[in-house]
Amino acid sequence: MGGVCRTGAFRAEAHGPLARYCQPGQIMAAVALVRRVREEGRAITEADLDGIRNICRCGTYPRIREAIRAGAERM
Repeated sequence: MGGVCRTGAFRAEAHGPLARYCQPGQIMAAVALVRRVREEGRAITEADLDGIRNICRCGTYPRIREAIRAGAERM
C-alpha cells in the first residue's frame, strides 16, 4: 500500500464507519477491490462498490464509499 495507513481514509478524512465494528472487513474488501480494479486497468464504479457486502451498524455506507475512493487514490 505504499506506506499509507489503510484506516486513515476511513477515519480521518471521509469519516467512514463510526463504531468501527465493520472496519476490518470493510478495509479488507476495499483493498481487494482496488487491487482487482487496478489489475483490470479501470476505475472503481458504483457497481463495484455495490459488490462490497459488509454490514455497517452505523449505516454510513455513503461515507464508506467516499473513503474507499479516497484510499484508492493513495494506494
